[in-house]
Amino acid sequence: MSDSKTPQTVTVMDPTFGVAVTSSVFPPSNDYAVVVGIDFDVTGDHAFAEALRLAEDRTNTVVHAVYVLSANLGSRRQAVIEKRNEALENVPELLRTHVTNRFGTLANALGERLVLHVRVGTPAEAIHQLAIDVDAELIIVGTHGRTGLRKLALGSVAQTLAQNAHCPVLVARPKDYSGDEKTAKPLPLCDDCATARTESNGEKLWCDWHARPHIRAHVYGYQEFFAAGRDPGITGG
Repeated sequence: MSDSKTPQTVTVMDPTFGVAVTSSVFPPSNDYAVVVGIDFDVTGDHAFAEALRLAEDRTNTVVHAVYVLSANLGSRRQAVIEKRNEALENVPELLRTHVTNRFGTLANALGERLVLHVRVGTPAEAIHQLAIDVDAELIIVGTHGRTGLRKLALGSVAQTLAQNAHCPVLVARPKDYSGDEKTAKPLPLCDDCATARTESNGEKLWCDWHARPHIRAHVYGYQEFFAAGRDPGITGG
C-alpha cells in the first residue's frame, strides 16, 4: 500500500444513536482500490476469489473486503443496540477466520493490501458507501443466481449495485458450462457435395445427405487476432 495513503481521523455525530463516531479518511493515492462484498457463503467466496485474482495481476491493488451486518437502524431499543454491539464485536474475528480458512496463503500474500471492514446497514448501500469512502475503482459482489419470485422476495444486492453504483461492478459467479453446448462447427465440403456442384454448375450446392433439413442451423461470424494483425476471416459454427 502506498505510504501516501495514511488515514486522517475525522469525528462526526451519528444522528441515529446520538454518539460521536470516529472514522478514517484516506487521501488520494495511486492505489487501485477494489471493494468486495463478503458473506459467509460461497457467493462471497466467489467474489473474494475474483478480487484476489485481480490483485495478483495488479500490484497496486488494495482489496477492501466488507461484511455488512444487517440491522434495524431505526430502532433505539436497548436490546437491539446491545445485540448489534455484540455482533460488531464478534463479526470481525469471524471474518478474519473465514478469510484465513478459505484463502489463507493467497490472502496473507496481500499483506497490507487487504483491509477487512464490517459495516451496519443495508448491504447494497453499505457496500457502495465503502466504495465512495475508499475511492474504489471497482466493486465485486457474488450472486446466488436466483430467478423469479425467489429473487423478488430476497432482493438482489448485485442487481441493485449494478444499476445504481457510481463505479464499475463485477458480478462474480462460478464458471460452469455443464449442460451447455459449444457452437456446432460445419464439416468440410464432402466429395459428394463437390460432385453435385460441379455437375450442376453450382445450381445444386449439397448432396442428397447434406440437403436434409437441419434441426440446428449453422452460425457464422467473423474474427481476427487484433494484436497479431492476422485475419482468419469468416468462421462458422
